[in-house]
Amino acid sequence: IAATGLKTHEDYKALYRRAICYFYLEEFQLALNDLNLFIPEFNSIPQPYIMRALIYRSLNESRKQISDLNVALSLPAQEDLSKLFRWRAAALMSLNSYDSAAQDIRNSMRADADAEGYAYLGFIQFNQDKYDSALRSINSAIEVDYTYLPGYLYATSFCLQKSDYNQALMYSNLGLLVDDQNPDLLFYKGVALIELNREDDACRYLNKAFYLGNDDAGDYLSQYCYPTEN
Repeated sequence: IAATGLKTHEDYKALYRRAICYFYLEEFQLALNDLNLFIPEFNSIPQPYIMRALIYRSLNESRKQISDLNVALSLPAQEDLSKLFRWRAAALMSLNSYDSAAQDIRNSMRADADAEGYAYLGFIQFNQDKYDSALRSINSAIEVDYTYLPGYLYATSFCLQKSDYNQALMYSNLGLLVDDQNPDLLFYKGVALIELNREDDACRYLNKAFYLGNDDAGDYLSQYCYPTEN
C-alpha cells in the first residue's frame, strides 16, 4: 500500500490490518510505519493507540507505551478499562513511578476489587518501602481468593527481604496448602527455616524445591545441607 494512494476508508482499514500482521510477524518498525499513517486520520478511537502501545511494550519503550495508553484511556471506550489501567501501572513501575502506578491499580479496581489487583498494589507498596501496607494488601488478596498463589509468593518474598522469617514461614505454609508442589514456595520455606536455625527441616524443603526445578535451592543445599570440606 503506497502512502500516497491512501484515499478511502477501505484503504486505511487495509493499512491497519497490515500493521497488525507486521506486529505478529515481529516486524515492529514496519507496523509502526503503518500505524503512524493511520492514527492521524482516525485519532478518536482507542484501538490503534493500544496497538501501537503493544508494539512499544515489545520494544521495551515504557514512556512511549504510557503516552499512547494515556490517549487510549482518555477516549470513549466500549470495554472495561481495568486492563489498560493495569498495563499502564506496569509501565509506570518500570520507571519507578510508584505513586502513579498505585493510583492506576486503584482505578482498575473500582468495578472489581479482585485478588490480582490487591497483589499488584501490595507489590507497589513494598517498592515504596511500605511493608505493613503491602502485607495488608496481600492479606486482602488472600481474603478475596485464598487460591490466588501469587499472593503467598509475594508475601513470603517480602517477609524474607525484611528478615521477618516467622511471617515468611507462615505465608509459605499457607501457600503450600494451596499447592504443595510449588517449587518457589518450597524454596522460600526452606530459606526461612535456615534463618530460623532449623536446618534439618530446611534441607527437606530445599531438596524438594530443587527436584521440582528451583535452581536457586542448589546454592543453599551446597552451603547448608551438603557442605564440602576444604
